[in-house]
Amino acid sequence: MKKNLKGLVGYLAPQNYEMNLQKELQYKKIKIEKQHGRLFIAESSQDENIKVYWQQNIWQDLFELKIDSIKQCASQLKQQSNWWYHYSPILRLRCKLIQDHLPHIKTEEFIFPIQRNMNSLGGFTLLEKNLALYSPLTSSKFANGEIHFQEDKVNPPNRAYLKLWEVFTIINKYPQNNQFVIELGSSPGGWTWVIQQFGAKILSCDKSLLDPKLLKYDKLQFIQQDAFKILPDNFKEEIDWLLSDLICYPTKLLQYIKIWISSNKVNNMVCTIKFQGDIDFEIIEEFASIPNSQIFHLTYNKNELTFVWQKNKQN
Repeated sequence: MKKNLKGLVGYLAPQNYEMNLQKELQYKKIKIEKQHGRLFIAESSQDENIKVYWQQNIWQDLFELKIDSIKQCASQLKQQSNWWYHYSPILRLRCKLIQDHLPHIKTEEFIFPIQRNMNSLGGFTLLEKNLALYSPLTSSKFANGEIHFQEDKVNPPNRAYLKLWEVFTIINKYPQNNQFVIELGSSPGGWTWVIQQFGAKILSCDKSLLDPKLLKYDKLQFIQQDAFKILPDNFKEEIDWLLSDLICYPTKLLQYIKIWISSNKVNNMVCTIKFQGDIDFEIIEEFASIPNSQIFHLTYNKNELTFVWQKNKQN
């Protein structure tokens, strides 16, 4: 027997950041009904403008299902959708056995760029041995909202490149050959390395030096200075992408990107909003209030969020 949990949704917290999600829900006065590992079952907001950012995936249509067996649970799930993946903070083996009776879902590491269409993916878990919680509709097409790539452990100078791979995958938009990219806070060059693969022209800026092997790229200009001195008035041409992985206070980053947006000289932005200690939820809302913007917690984000802005964003 299944029961539709109307008025409730499930927010799956990023690994190790359950407290950030809990505090965000409390800040937004969203009542938490139950916590199941990293999955917070909470009241759905009646205000469509209220969005939750410290989540990896949202289970948007919750049901409880009493089950008698593994096969029966899998059969009930398959009646609603073919594509499911489990979250299993408890009863891991039983969840896996249910998963084994469902169509196979790719969970191994992806090769970037991902060259195939992804199916919509439902989520399920076991609250008790004979009580399942599931949602046929979730916010991500990846298992538990996480994208894991096959890493290049030879060429990039650090692992920051994985964040850029992930955000390009999510927005399904990539720099093109000979587009002009400004990258701030670039050292040692993980993001620079990614942009080079697309053949874009790069103006890279940091107080610290890039990895020397990146300087061999003939479309790269590196400036060693304070990144905040790179301003729209310095450029006559259109900027296709402005990228920032700067370590700075969110308030300073917000002021800076507003200068660029108001200049009408940039088409796309990807910026990391980095936090130290307590999360400033008010500043996150200020970023989110910018038209044509999106905010994500990426699989490869830590105590930070990723801000994306597209001048000509298609809804």
